[in-house]
Amino acid sequence: MTKGVNGSLDPRWRGQESAFVVAEKGRGTRRARRWRLKREPALVTSPAASGQWDSNVPPVDARGTCRKSRGIQCFFDWLEDSAGLNILDLGMLSESTAKFVCSLGHSIHTASLLHSFDAARDAEPGTEEGIRSQAAGSFLRKHLDYPPDTFHGVLAWDVLQHLDEAAMFSTITHLAKILRPAGMMLCLFHRKSAEPTIPVLKCAVDSTSTFWIRETGHRESSREFSIRELELLFPQFQATHFYLTQDSLYEVLVIN
Repeated sequence: MTKGVNGSLDPRWRGQESAFVVAEKGRGTRRARRWRLKREPALVTSPAASGQWDSNVPPVDARGTCRKSRGIQCFFDWLEDSAGLNILDLGMLSESTAKFVCSLGHSIHTASLLHSFDAARDAEPGTEEGIRSQAAGSFLRKHLDYPPDTFHGVLAWDVLQHLDEAAMFSTITHLAKILRPAGMMLCLFHRKSAEPTIPVLKCAVDSTSTFWIRETGHRESSREFSIRELELLFPQFQATHFYLTQDSLYEVLVIN
């Protein structure tokens, strides 16, 4: 898999999304290149209404909707030829994700970071302003207390967007430290909308190209991002890859 630092596009990634953007660190500048690519559906749902079933299409069930994802495919393509890697899942505890990652010969660590963040914010004086920078650092030392270069990959899902701004920036900086060089992180971000709230998602890996996605509630968004703002959100990382799908989510891959 391409490391992305030179802006090259891995041929396996071509022809899959409506638009694919690579933002990279240049010599003192940040450049961006855009490829216009083939559009494909972001969500895989059962065609029950038409009375025709396709055995290749995962159904909708209590776990939510099974989403076809180029982001998750590239994440696991990167892991394909390795074994014994450490993967960090920042989302809610998922038996499906744990079983799948372990079946590939890797170790999975779960943080349930958003739940821990809410508990820390409720216990912190002055919560109307969210977790302040000093409190955010304390929060990370408590809940992501790992040595540098511990993880080969991070499944962040939509957690970062739900954190207060100070906690979000502190978390990104800390993740860059505990992620190994050339390690990869998958994030989801909700696009800007007129709605006052955004969904909280529970995500679970289903296969090397799909994951289950289910809304567990809504909460006020501390911030919504354009592509340019997302590009600037990860200055500690070497490359940022965006997958622009047809629904309300950006899939973002960042490479350390």
